[in-house]
Amino acid sequence: MKRTELILVITWITFLLLNGVDYPGGAGFFVLATFAFSLYYLVGAFKIFEPQENSPLIIPVLAGVALATSLITIPFSIYLRNWDWLQILPFINIVFTSFLVGLINLRLTRKNKIESNLKSILLRSAIVLIITCFFGLCLKGNSFYRNTIIFLNAGSDDLVSNMRAFDLVERTDEQLDLGNCDKAIELALQSFSEGMNWLWIDEDSLTRKDLKQLWRIQATYTNVYRAYACKAKKLYDSKVYREAL
Repeated sequence: MKRTELILVITWITFLLLNGVDYPGGAGFFVLATFAFSLYYLVGAFKIFEPQENSPLIIPVLAGVALATSLITIPFSIYLRNWDWLQILPFINIVFTSFLVGLINLRLTRKNKIESNLKSILLRSAIVLIITCFFGLCLKGNSFYRNTIIFLNAGSDDLVSNMRAFDLVERTDEQLDLGNCDKAIELALQSFSEGMNWLWIDEDSLTRKDLKQLWRIQATYTNVYRAYACKAKKLYDSKVYREAL
């Protein structure tokens, strides 16, 4: 690994982790670090991955494009700005990495020497691809993903509320499955509140425009209904009819 590349890697990781600290301009610094990292690969790939004997000249150039287009999507994915065109960009790296794996396997089959620059490119492409896919797939059903996004959005209350709402929905479902209606009601109300915070809606002064946004947090208020229905059924089964109603 070249010195400039090492410095960029350390800088990028540092600003990535500093996203977990709420300080002015944190997101901007991380975006700039990512842009510099992407530009480094895009412009300098031919020199970084200098082709060796019998190695196709186009591979270093394609490596630069694949790495740059994947890296640039990561900040947008972390900040949940998953626009359609951003989701397409990592496919360049997916196709390129698949091509490299196929090329290396072909050379192994023919017992040809594997150039060190191909191994170097494949290692970087695979690592960047894993990171890109982790953030880009938006795995809200995975608690590790949610906790990571919550940590990396320390300065964005609305995005933190988005992740917490999903986390509380899942916990509400668990309590409903266990039959813990009171705990489910508590969690469901919390998830609905977090969802409203994410939408920047004041619960006490709903407008017609606000109502059109509520479908985005449907799971939260559906669970509020399910939790109260669970409580009502238990009371009804206990013949406490008035309170059940």
